[in-house]
Amino acid sequence: MRSASARVGRPGRDGSIEGNRISARSVSVTSRNGNVDLGLAAVPDLVDVRSGGGDVEPGLPESKYVVRTAAKNATSP
Repeated sequence: MRSASARVGRPGRDGSIEGNRISARSVSVTSRNGNVDLGLAAVPDLVDVRSGGGDVEPGLPESKYVVRTAAKNATSP
C-alpha cells in the first residue's frame, strides 16, 4: 500500500504487509502469518492492526493517542 487516503482496509492474508505514506482516517490491517509494518503520514482516528504470527509496527506520526494492546505468545526483543 502506498499513499492511501480516506479509509484503508486489508483483510487477513498469509505473509507480511507493508504500507507507506498512509493518510487515512481509519486503518484496519490483518495478517495471519507475517509482519505488519505501517508508516502513516497523518494522524488517524482509528488504527486496528492484527497479526496471528508476526511483529506489528504501526509507524504513527507524533501525537497523543489512546492505545489498547493485547498479545498472545508474545516475545520481547
